[in-house]
Amino acid sequence: MRKPICCILFLFVCTFMQAQKPVPVIFDTDMGPDYDDVGAITLLHAFADSGKARILATIASTNYEGVAAVLNVLNTYFKKPGIPIGVPKSNARNLRDWQHWSDTLRANYPHTIKNNSDVPDATEVYRKILSKQPDNSVTIITVGFFTNISSLLKSPPDQYSKLDGKALVYKKVKQLVSMAGKYPSGTEFNIEEDKV
Repeated sequence: MRKPICCILFLFVCTFMQAQKPVPVIFDTDMGPDYDDVGAITLLHAFADSGKARILATIASTNYEGVAAVLNVLNTYFKKPGIPIGVPKSNARNLRDWQHWSDTLRANYPHTIKNNSDVPDATEVYRKILSKQPDNSVTIITVGFFTNISSLLKSPPDQYSKLDGKALVYKKVKQLVSMAGKYPSGTEFNIEEDKV
C-alpha cells in the first residue's frame, strides 16, 4: 500500500508544481475501502489552498450509502462545501470500509449532504463540469475504480454537450493521473476490483 501512495503523491506534486495557474481537477475516488484516499484528498485541498489547484468536483467511484456524505464532510472540513459531488447510480462496486471510519466522520463532522440520493449521478457531474471548461484543460485524478471513467467514455450526447463521452474527454481533458500500479503487468486493487 505504501508504494502506490508514494507514487500518486509524486504525480500530484509533479502535476501541480509545473502549473503557473491553478490546475482544474476532477477528483475521482473509491473513498471507503481504505482511508488512503483521505490523505489524497487532503493533499488536493492543500494544493487548492495554495493556489496550485482548483477542485471542480469530487466524485465517488463506489456507491455504498453514505459515500457522498463522506466527501461532503471532507470538502466542508477544508472550507469548500460547495464543491460538486457525484456518485454512480448503477453498475458500481458497493465497497465500504470495514473499520467504519466513514461512519465516524459522518457522525462527528458537519455536512449538508446526508445520502447519495442528494447528489447527481457521477457521469452527469463529469459531463456538466467538463462541458464548461476550456479545451485541453482538465486533469482527472482517479485514486479509485475506473467505473466512472468507463461510464463517461460510453455516455451519449446530452443537455450539457452535443459530444459523446469519448469526444468530450478528448476535447476537454488534458491528462488522467491514476493510482493503478504497473498496469497492465502485475495487479492493482482498483483495477482488480472493477475491471471495466
